Amino acid sequence: YSIGYMRGNDEANQTRFYVCFAIALASAIGIAFAGNMLTLFLFYEILTISTYPLVAHKETPEAKAGARIYLGILLTTSILFLLTAVIWTWFAAGTLNFRLGGILAGQIEGPAVAILFALYMFGIGKAALMPFHGWLPAAMVAPTPVSALLHAVAVV
Repeated sequence: YSIGYMRGNDEANQTRFYVCFAIALASAIGIAFAGNMLTLFLFYEILTISTYPLVAHKETPEAKAGARIYLGILLTTSILFLLTAVIWTWFAAGTLNFRLGGILAGQIEGPAVAILFALYMFGIGKAALMPFHGWLPAAMVAPTPVSALLHAVAVV
């Protein structure tokens, strides 16, 4: 669908668009097949970085501003919260590998569980959870295929 859209609207920089689009799709697949938290985090960041040029594709001031908001909020939340949660998990469990029953079973308790849960929830800013949802309207200046990608793949 994106090929017809890009050609039909006579969009510029189609090669850059398709390269970034392919990287975004590949990183989403990488997230789905991640075997540990570190791999998941790396693919999560690649997804964020590869979708930035897609949001800014039209190169209008509005598109560039929307892309900056998108990148700023998503990188800030994922580095501040998600990376902190991943590091805490590694120190608590001694591993980041996913396993049946969870890697934190019996490793932490009390308020630490709630804090770690909150770090993970706020760290996945792509899910547009309140109060980190402000990037979503700003990102909708992107071409239609990018909006579809953001809603169907990146906003999980």
